[in-house]
Amino acid sequence: MKSAPRQAKSDIWDQRTQAMSRDLQFISRLLGAQVYERQHPNLFERLQEFTQEVKELQASLSRLGKDQQEELAAFENNLIYWKARVYEFIESHI
Repeated sequence: MKSAPRQAKSDIWDQRTQAMSRDLQFISRLLGAQVYERQHPNLFERLQEFTQEVKELQASLSRLGKDQQEELAAFENNLIYWKARVYEFIESHI
């Protein structure tokens, strides 16, 4: 039986990883939407790059274990900056 503090840590881990996973799923769907202006050169290629990055981030996130708190925090920080880049790019093209 897990102790209360250990269970709370586990619940927090699950919530954080689920939130990051949902963010990546949303961005993946957003990148695949057909709402972007077609007049921008290399737009498709850039969207494909972001899509590949989503897959790599999802794989990295799934490899993190509950004992890797520092790695999760670093991943989360990198994800925040990556999402900002994606959102700024998408915003400039819709």
